[in-house]
Amino acid sequence: MDRTVIGPYRMQLLMEVAAKAVKIMTTGAWHLSFDEMDIILDYIRCGIDAYKRKYEEERENVPENQ
Repeated sequence: MDRTVIGPYRMQLLMEVAAKAVKIMTTGAWHLSFDEMDIILDYIRCGIDAYKRKYEEERENVPENQ
């Protein structure tokens, strides 16, 4: 999959995920401040970065002839 090009369908899925996250942060039972929302987004970014590192390490450990 070419990561430099995001097609319309994939972009729609990404926008749906983003919309759900924003909806949860803005309409939940707890009213979050903007600082708290920034903290949540930082946690999301940390999780993505950790998963990305793990994925890249696993790809590096795969033998070439597979």
